[in-house]
Amino acid sequence: MQFKIYLLSFALLLCGILFTRVQAQSSVCSGEQICLTLNARGTIQWQQSADSATWTSASGINNDTLCLVPTTSMWYRAEVVEGTCDPIYSDPVWVEVFPGVTADAGADMNLCEGDSVQIGGSPAGSGGTGPLSYGWEPSAGLSSVTVSNPMASPNSSTSYVLTVTDSLGCSARDTMSILFYQRPMVEAGADSAIDCDSSLVLGGNPSGSGGTGSLTYSWTPGGSLNNSFAANPVASPGVTTLYWLTVTDSLGCEGMDSVLVSLAGQTTGTQTFNFTGGVQMFVVPGCVDSISMDVYGAQGGANWVNNVNYGGRVMAKFAVTPGDTLYIYVGEQPAGLTGGYNGGGNGETAGKGGGGASDVRQGGQTLNDRIIVAGGAGGGGYWSSQHVVGGLGGGLNGGDGYRSAPGTPGGQGGTQTSSGTGTCVSLNNPSMAGGFGYGGSPSGCGCEGYGGGGGWYGGAGSGNCRGGGGGSGYTAPGAANVSHNTGVNPGHGKVIFTW
Repeated sequence: MQFKIYLLSFALLLCGILFTRVQAQSSVCSGEQICLTLNARGTIQWQQSADSATWTSASGINNDTLCLVPTTSMWYRAEVVEGTCDPIYSDPVWVEVFPGVTADAGADMNLCEGDSVQIGGSPAGSGGTGPLSYGWEPSAGLSSVTVSNPMASPNSSTSYVLTVTDSLGCSARDTMSILFYQRPMVEAGADSAIDCDSSLVLGGNPSGSGGTGSLTYSWTPGGSLNNSFAANPVASPGVTTLYWLTVTDSLGCEGMDSVLVSLAGQTTGTQTFNFTGGVQMFVVPGCVDSISMDVYGAQGGANWVNNVNYGGRVMAKFAVTPGDTLYIYVGEQPAGLTGGYNGGGNGETAGKGGGGASDVRQGGQTLNDRIIVAGGAGGGGYWSSQHVVGGLGGGLNGGDGYRSAPGTPGGQGGTQTSSGTGTCVSLNNPSMAGGFGYGGSPSGCGCEGYGGGGGWYGGAGSGNCRGGGGGSGYTAPGAANVSHNTGVNPGHGKVIFTW
């Protein structure tokens, strides 16, 4: 912007006689030009002064117009000499320079189709005399044209101009450009149904096009693909799967598409595992991703037809992977002193052993690999016209054993964290305890002795003609549809799979 100030208009009639018209003060924004104009005869020399007392020549300019871009406030006047007359001076003019305003529209950038970006510097405006106001143009694609840092989402390449203005009207401008790029077009292929254990080539022809430069591919989930970074990988899903394809160009612009691969005729079935005295194995069929398990612990040993020391029952549903091997241990109801297979404790003299637990193991065959356990019951019988009651198999917790009434206690049932104690001459005798995966066994206790049932933790055994405790049940974290029942299964245990 240029300002013109007419300082002086006069006619030189006699030496020292001057008629003047003077504008005494003006102002200019930093960085802008101002022009001072004088209409006079003679030789003109412009002068400047910081204090209106000491004057120096202004850039040697000696015509009737002084144009300059001042950086500081200053006094200005003209010295006029004609012939042999003494110099005469125009009235001084004070030119005030307002502080400069700076605008920063931000750096140029690339933008992918559909994205938004915040524009403007940090800060977008500075300097000047506050407050500052902001104006952006054009308005297309901007969240606001009057804020310092609007969000921009243009649909074509656009140059945005920022004008920053202070309270005195001083302003500055800056420009930034957004280069707009189309995203790649993506074709993941048509939704399809395939048979179990079949494969399918994913993607289109082509799977990606457009965009800028070379394209890269990424499929998720990638576990059932032969190459998750190929344009057309081979999928061999074991379950119905939704695959996502992301195509990225050389500028980082991405496009996405999905394809659903359904499995037709997924395998369903059921299988029952009865007591065999050894571990049994089950390989998860293809396309099966979960199995419902119904597990029964064994009844404890019994020497009376009316003994009801039944095993526990646990039901739950577990996630599985096709091809995995599950290990099944089915508990035994013992016929004599020896405890039942899979954790039953031994009895002594005329007593009976405890029943074995039933469980399923995943990932290995140790006790820590058990994912579901149904507790076996404690041994029970009949002594001196009295019912020796074996503790019921669990469930979460096994039942306590006793004789005739709970006030004549025998072995305590197992819990989620311990086995409990039993009776051997003295009550609450810890030597009768079982442990992790096995029931306790009485020894040298007198009268008839009965073993504790196997379980997550086995029940305690008991002597003195008192029943052994039942073992506890268990389900691993992550199980669904969990149900625990105590004392429901007579005879040997069993395990039933349904999928």
